[in-house]
Amino acid sequence: MDYHHFKISKVNLLFLLLKLTVFLGVIFIFAKLRYEAQQLALMPNQLLDLVFISCCLALGWMYRVNLDDVDLSANDQKIKIKVEYNLYGFVFVRLLSNKGKMASVRLWNPTNYKYALAEGLTAECVFKSDSQLPKGGCRLINS
Repeated sequence: MDYHHFKISKVNLLFLLLKLTVFLGVIFIFAKLRYEAQQLALMPNQLLDLVFISCCLALGWMYRVNLDDVDLSANDQKIKIKVEYNLYGFVFVRLLSNKGKMASVRLWNPTNYKYALAEGLTAECVFKSDSQLPKGGCRLINS
């Protein structure tokens, strides 16, 4: 069946750059707060470093790059695939159908992902290139 590439539209790219600017600004604010707390000697330095690092790690987990949705359809069934990446290499894949939510998975450094649908169809997402498909996209295959 048809192969649909993952892409980022110009509008999403602008929001992504805005989100990145806010993300970096928050990191600098955390660093400034850490410096001020160190100057006031509110906490021991090791505890202060631990709080700063854990806040930055949590913020990095929440920062996600959203790709445009991929819409697939077959046999009167419409499937929307949403893909997000975070800073640590995790890929979040959500499959939604016109009947409701089908699957939501978190993958670490995946090459591909397959989800069996009803009526003998499988949704396949490719994240790294192989011998048959180019990098980055989804398609429906008969299983």
